[in-house]
Amino acid sequence: MDQKTQSSQKPTILNDEDEKKAIVDLVLRDSSAITVANKYNVTRVTLYEWKKRLNGEKIMKKR
Repeated sequence: MDQKTQSSQKPTILNDEDEKKAIVDLVLRDSSAITVANKYNVTRVTLYEWKKRLNGEKIMKKR
């Protein structure tokens, strides 16, 4: 599959731990966000939504 296209398969439901792994891969990546998304069978948008949600959770815990 071309790296510029999103996976056409039905997205995989990931548990919280796998979502965190995907976010770590996104943040520390040495390839494109689409490549990371394809690795976890999700969209690039989903990765950024997870990252945003995780950042929000961390901010709430600090208060």
